[in-house]
Amino acid sequence: MDDYFTTEQLRARGWTSRMIKAHLGNPDATQADPRGRLRKPIQFYARDRVLHIEGTAARDDLGKLNEARDLARRAAAVRTNRKAGG
Repeated sequence: MDDYFTTEQLRARGWTSRMIKAHLGNPDATQADPRGRLRKPIQFYARDRVLHIEGTAARDDLGKLNEARDLARRAAAVRTNRKAGG
């Protein structure tokens, strides 16, 4: 399904569950998860729609999110170095 992003792929692009719900709403397609019938269905979002939204309002949210994550990672690294005596 090259015309779609999965939720997992969106998260790798910096999207959160809240952002997906707010900006994309319901998925464009779903499919049973091949890893097991007890798992939630895989959700697919149309690539064109995602790219359009990333080019508009959601871009600000994504940028802020990525900056916050970078700061949190750096702070965690500093804490880890202090605990290790570095």
